[in-house]
Amino acid sequence: MLGGLAVEGIEQPSLGSRKQRRLLARLAVAGGAVVSHDELTEDLWGETQPAHPRDQLAVLVSRLRAVLTGGVVRRGSGYALVLDWSDLDALADRRREAERRAAELQWAAAAEAARSALAVLRGPVLPELAEASWVTPVQESVDRSAAQVRLVLARAELAVGNPRLAADVALEALAASPYDEVALRLHLDACLAAHSPALGIATYATARQRLAEELGVDPAPETTAAYERLLQATGPQGPTGLVGRAPPGRARELAIASKAIDSAARGSARLIVFTGELGIGKTRVLQSVAEITRHLVVWARCDELGRVLPLQPVLDALAEVLRVRTPAEIGELLADDAGLLGPLLGPSLPIRDAVLPDGGTGQVLLQAAVVRLLDRLAGEGAVVLLVDDAHLADPATIALLAGLPRRATRVAALLAARAGEGPAWPGGTVVELGPLDLEAVAELVGPERAPVLHARSGGHPLLLHELAAHAEDSLPQGLRAAFAAAADSAGRAGMTLRAASVVGPDLDLDVLAEVLQQPAAELLDHLEEGVRRRLLVEHTSGFAFRHSLVREALAADVGPTRQAFLHRETARALHARGGADPLVLAHHARAGGAAELAADAFAGAAQIAADRHAHESALRWSEEALASTPGHPGAALLRARAL
Repeated sequence: MLGGLAVEGIEQPSLGSRKQRRLLARLAVAGGAVVSHDELTEDLWGETQPAHPRDQLAVLVSRLRAVLTGGVVRRGSGYALVLDWSDLDALADRRREAERRAAELQWAAAAEAARSALAVLRGPVLPELAEASWVTPVQESVDRSAAQVRLVLARAELAVGNPRLAADVALEALAASPYDEVALRLHLDACLAAHSPALGIATYATARQRLAEELGVDPAPETTAAYERLLQATGPQGPTGLVGRAPPGRARELAIASKAIDSAARGSARLIVFTGELGIGKTRVLQSVAEITRHLVVWARCDELGRVLPLQPVLDALAEVLRVRTPAEIGELLADDAGLLGPLLGPSLPIRDAVLPDGGTGQVLLQAAVVRLLDRLAGEGAVVLLVDDAHLADPATIALLAGLPRRATRVAALLAARAGEGPAWPGGTVVELGPLDLEAVAELVGPERAPVLHARSGGHPLLLHELAAHAEDSLPQGLRAAFAAAADSAGRAGMTLRAASVVGPDLDLDVLAEVLQQPAAELLDHLEEGVRRRLLVEHTSGFAFRHSLVREALAADVGPTRQAFLHRETARALHARGGADPLVLAHHARAGGAAELAADAFAGAAQIAADRHAHESALRWSEEALASTPGHPGAALLRARAL
């Protein structure tokens, strides 16, 4: 219902007339509760009621039942819609989960649940029916939930050491609720932790002016105190979450970084880009470099908001480095570029005679001035410029970083970027981070747990961390929420991916098309979207889920009725095609309640085992066949033969 009425697996025209769709929307908003005949007829026809409104309502309900296979039921004095899942319920459930985790100070889990909740928000409630009186309170409830979730996410990101992301989320919350001083204070605290005072100061000035002009009040004392802390903050701060040694399994990456830094110290600048999927450990590599290098570290991080501010990530990082220098040192470092760079590096710098760049030529001059400042900061050594989330960099920052190898001398720029996103980084060396091997996993979780956790996580550090904190046979809620959010954000492709998770780990496009009764070409687009979102991988033989945990998480989000349906249709499709693995066929048939088909498949597996003189297997599968359909003649004979 968020972003428009849609029913999984049913095309919009199949939902019928405008009145029929309005009836469905009214019942869906009720979330399974009964809506009375009088309410429904009043909403559908208003003052111009037909001669027999209840009969007309019954006709519309009958047509909906034909489309929804009986999903509309009559109860008492009205009707109700039987729902497997709705985005409104999902938003409420995920918001409660986020709040619960935050109350228990489980900040990482709270952040995952909050992101999962925000992924559901794809638009306003039923925009095609926005004028309906019963939509307004639902929209207000959604707005309140969204605001609460954003505040939880901002607090969680701040607590786990992601202050820049916390600042962005709090700013989104403030944009949605301009008078919310809780969001404003969260933003100011996050800017303080992220060493981005300019952004916080600008936000506070705008908010204070709005409060004065529109409400005639000043910010609350708590808000003013947060602003004063931002103004008074001094002293150097390095990147958060540093590790005392190189991350297990990342010796190659650190060796590449070390070589680049040594090259820069000898006067030859380098650009290294560490790429990989979300959670693979790119930031940990940068943090480890910052821990072990003896050279000056300049730490920058790009974000969505910074895309409208050219060079802002690098300028903020340089401002932080200069804050601890004396006025004389700053003047010497900026030299002839003081008028150009000074106004952009923070109000605390003692700069006069500002020269503001203008247009494209000004951008070129500004980039050149930044390069000269980096080289001066290096002195006789090197500057290690660490840039996290570089795939979010603005065009000017991209141009600056890409040009460093040919324009700078003593700069080693080490970037972390999401694979498949952002620029190609010409002139840089791209190093893709892969999963950890068994030895590295053993170093992290111990040799006893390593084999199982390595197999389940595929060596993915984020998955490994989540699994290590939970029982080995359970699916962590944080992972489930993260993968659910990824699927939700994929739109219709997400529905296909959830269905595919039930069909199997290896995806046969033709079988999937037959099960879902959709064109193979359309499903191919959906599977390719799954690859782009790092949920699937594509091999020469077809598609498969990237990790078994991805499939487990998405399958856990599919209701039991739909799971049984998908299993049953998969079994029928495999049986019709012939040549399928009998055990795979038996699994789907039994899970889908197709007892006879399951019995035949188990009997086929028993026959294969018997032919190969694998008597124990023949006995086991024949017993499974008999259990599926007591008295199955073939299974009984095979059992006797095995015995």
